[in-house]
Amino acid sequence: MRRKFIAAVTSGVLALTVMAALPTHAEAVSIWLDLTPGTESVETFQYKDYADRYSDAYELYGYDAEALFNHYETVGKAENRVGRFKKTPEEDDRHPYVWDADEPLDSLPPLDFHAQPDWFDARTLPENLSNVRIIKEYEQLEAFIEKDEWIGDPVLVRKEELLTEMSSRARNYRGRRGGADYLRAISQDIDVLLDFMG
Repeated sequence: MRRKFIAAVTSGVLALTVMAALPTHAEAVSIWLDLTPGTESVETFQYKDYADRYSDAYELYGYDAEALFNHYETVGKAENRVGRFKKTPEEDDRHPYVWDADEPLDSLPPLDFHAQPDWFDARTLPENLSNVRIIKEYEQLEAFIEKDEWIGDPVLVRKEELLTEMSSRARNYRGRRGGADYLRAISQDIDVLLDFMG
């Protein structure tokens, strides 16, 4: 009986020690962003990202950096909202998931009609494409189709899914509706997508 009691007490102490070692929400966000706690300021606050993520804050303050930072400090943290911070005030304000021009595009569809289903199965899913890359993928496919190459259903389905993803991102961004498409849209340079979609 005594051994069971000691084991229970030891387990309890171990659990409390582990819980105390876990980071707070603010610390977890700082770790995720590779920041050290204490670098949060209005100068380093990515206020556009915050406004784009939380439409209620945008409706109140638009892109007013100071007002949005105060909202994050007084309301956002208590509600476990994500506030992103630059490492230095001089750092670029762009979102972190920007397409690298060196990132290769998916291959063009094969001319062999019977190989097109395998090509389709190996494609990068639209939700995994940045705003810039999805436009590049779409333009590349459009150029292929315009050459009057042999076009099968997989090629047409790919064109439609790219267009649907772009339309959904732009529509949800303009409507500030939130959701996965909205977050994908705002996580990168949205202007290039809005310009492309007209």
